[in-house]
Amino acid sequence: MVAYQNSLSLVVIYMSVCFLIYILSLLLRRRAAYLHPKLVVRRKKSKLNGAKHKKNFVPHQINILFVIAHPDDECMFFGPSLLNAGYNKANCRVSLLCLSEGNFYGEGDRRRKELFQSCEVFGIHWKDVKIVDHCDLQDNPAAFWDVNLVAKEILKVVKNKKINQIITFDCFGASGHKNHISVYRGARHLVVGHHLPKGMRVSSLETVSLFRHYITFLDLPFSLMSAALRGSRVILSSPMEVWTAQRAMKAHWSQFVWFRVLNILFSRYLVVNTLRPINKNSPT
Repeated sequence: MVAYQNSLSLVVIYMSVCFLIYILSLLLRRRAAYLHPKLVVRRKKSKLNGAKHKKNFVPHQINILFVIAHPDDECMFFGPSLLNAGYNKANCRVSLLCLSEGNFYGEGDRRRKELFQSCEVFGIHWKDVKIVDHCDLQDNPAAFWDVNLVAKEILKVVKNKKINQIITFDCFGASGHKNHISVYRGARHLVVGHHLPKGMRVSSLETVSLFRHYITFLDLPFSLMSAALRGSRVILSSPMEVWTAQRAMKAHWSQFVWFRVLNILFSRYLVVNTLRPINKNSPT
């Protein structure tokens, strides 16, 4: 009985500490997380003394592309990153590339409409959403997609939308889905092959264990430690932003099975994203 009470006390203490860290992190978070420092303030040399001084604050246009595999990936995994990008709406444009219609159960047309509804909740204009319907890029959890084809589709949007930042899955695909992993491999192929414009920043969403997946904000200490050790960026959502991501998920009614209900209620991906750069040293 004493051991049980001690264990319960430790759990309560841990939850309290996590909540405190969460609140403090929200208060201290930098809302310009997506702005590259070199693009924020233009400087010029004074003709009088050659000293540098700040010119008028002229933010550079930031064009971020989120690359996903299926409709509903955007809200199941990338909610914090999508919503934090919205802080810089004056100089930040968010585009989304979905490489399939999610037609595994023959509901492609419906899922396409649901994705547009979800993006509307996130504030993404329908003209900035591209859904690919290619015979070799069909929703199939048992199949990897061709890396070159994935890279080709990403590069098309990068050129058309003048993208300078990309965010997508990592080598584990958040859930282990082979289509998700294929998206990462396509993005990495572009990075390693130097096919992207110079200065392009490409980031991947870190996959966490199943246990961490379903402990909401209680995962924050683990995420912060991971960021400190691996050089990741931590992107947080406030309670209101979590609610926004949940509303976006509700647009995907065709996908409301039991584990997605758990995802809406307990997923840490609705609260925190940890992003790592993709480079030549990133795993294949």
